[in-house]
Amino acid sequence: MPTDIATRAAVLALIAIGRPHAEISSILAVPKSTIRDIHSRAIQRGFDHNTRPLKICDAYVVNAPRSGRPKKQRAESQDNIFTERAESESDNASALLD
Repeated sequence: MPTDIATRAAVLALIAIGRPHAEISSILAVPKSTIRDIHSRAIQRGFDHNTRPLKICDAYVVNAPRSGRPKKQRAESQDNIFTERAESESDNASALLD
């Protein structure tokens, strides 16, 4: 089950003050394996739990980009299609009222 960003930040804060993984797991109801994953991912992204004052950047806990099929159209083309359709519908409505 995915964890939210606030929970990931709380995991990092508790690790930084020296709480054991078992205690963090019981406090936040997050499996120990997930705690290890969150911590190792944050370290790869530049987190240092020994730095004082403690700094937890968004970059340490944000969701990674997901792979997947790219969109078939660029956003600009999609906007043009919506605009053209809206204009077409308003023209049709005007013709019916005449």
